[in-house]
Amino acid sequence: MLLGRLQMVIRLSSLLIQTIPECLRVYTSLCQKVFKTSNIFGSKYNHHILEDEIRTILKSYGKSTDERLAEPNCCKTFVVAVHVTGGGPSRLRTYSQENGKASGCTIVQAARATSAAPSIFSPITITSPTTGVQSKFIDGGIGHNNPSEQAICESNQIWPGRKIGILLSVGTGTSVPREFSNSIIRFITKISAAQLITRLVTECEETHNRVLGHPQLAQGKTGRYFRFNVDHVGAVNLDEWESLESVNSQTEQYFNRLDVMQANSDCADLLLKLKKQSKKIPKGLHGS
Repeated sequence: MLLGRLQMVIRLSSLLIQTIPECLRVYTSLCQKVFKTSNIFGSKYNHHILEDEIRTILKSYGKSTDERLAEPNCCKTFVVAVHVTGGGPSRLRTYSQENGKASGCTIVQAARATSAAPSIFSPITITSPTTGVQSKFIDGGIGHNNPSEQAICESNQIWPGRKIGILLSVGTGTSVPREFSNSIIRFITKISAAQLITRLVTECEETHNRVLGHPQLAQGKTGRYFRFNVDHVGAVNLDEWESLESVNSQTEQYFNRLDVMQANSDCADLLLKLKKQSKKIPKGLHGS
């Protein structure tokens, strides 16, 4: 959402490399304040502090604190949340497409919905501004932690019949955070918790394997799908912002592997190729 909806890349420079440090700075500053004090009862942390910090970020980028997520002129962006009552994932969009409208919620509400991990933050209830219907959401990481298939679906609905240029998937690690595992056990039986935790560990890679075989994509030097997923950093809890140095170290080790270096190079080559091709297409004929 920082890169897509707030478009830090535009405000800082045309070079993406100058945007990532800014995102990390904003994230670290937010974590220091949000995760400073834990609650005695209820969810572990105060969601009101999180909302206030998101509003502060919005102000610093010249946005209204109650600005809507919907913005047709920004990079097409969506985040995933899940209804507490069950069902499939909900895509909260900045844009409208043939089979779905742009979300009517605010940026703050969207950020809260996609951050409401069980026991960390309480669920959020969002009221539709058009229908008045209320929906309660939790983090889309519950069963949909790898949204690659969601992205493919959205792409096909926005640009039917168009070939996917590239799909870049960035994982959050190869294991489930300890705090997240414990939080699930608090809410459901230990038997079903064990089943769900096992499912969460494998769900991301199962999605990855399905995407590997997707007819619109193929992996490798001639393919259009790349996934980078650093080993073991998934064991770091959401509130362990002080562990970012360790995460950074493990990430550097991961990208120093020969196979990852090759994939990284292939990915960069394809991105440059697509950028050159896009300049040859008349303005207005290609999507974001």
